[in-house]
Amino acid sequence: MKTQFIFSILFMAMIFNSIQAQNVTSDLNQSELLKQFVGKFQAEVAPDTLQIFEGKLFGTSVVCNNIFVTKGKTFMESKAIMGYDKNLKTIIDVEVTNISDVELYAALFTSKNNFVLTLYNDRVNPEKAAMKIVFEFTNANAAIQTIYIDNKPVKVNKWTSVIEK
Repeated sequence: MKTQFIFSILFMAMIFNSIQAQNVTSDLNQSELLKQFVGKFQAEVAPDTLQIFEGKLFGTSVVCNNIFVTKGKTFMESKAIMGYDKNLKTIIDVEVTNISDVELYAALFTSKNNFVLTLYNDRVNPEKAAMKIVFEFTNANAAIQTIYIDNKPVKVNKWTSVIEK
């Protein structure tokens, strides 16, 4: 009897946490929030190394171009498309680079300003993801990107808007 009671309490807690987690993101318009990635941004990701990101709206998705430049020379480029999948209730990010295979990610805005991206296979349990990237949009022209490996922050980059002349 006591075991059944404990099991019932644990089961109810699991259900409550699941419902609570769903409500956090279900109230957010993921496609609309993706528009925060539209524009041109740059970040110093290592000494003498810039990441230049450009996002353009394509329907309800964002098409992204990334280049990484060290001492004026491009050493890596990538192209990606991010869009919200209503059936999966997640943002899908497909990326291809000039130096590796196709990479597949899953992401969600957990608030209006916070975006969490993991490898697609880790989407069910992002808290235990081997790799996670979190963007915090601090305003329309800036974001803080934190890269986590095994839930430990290993790199923080500040993205700033690039105004072209």
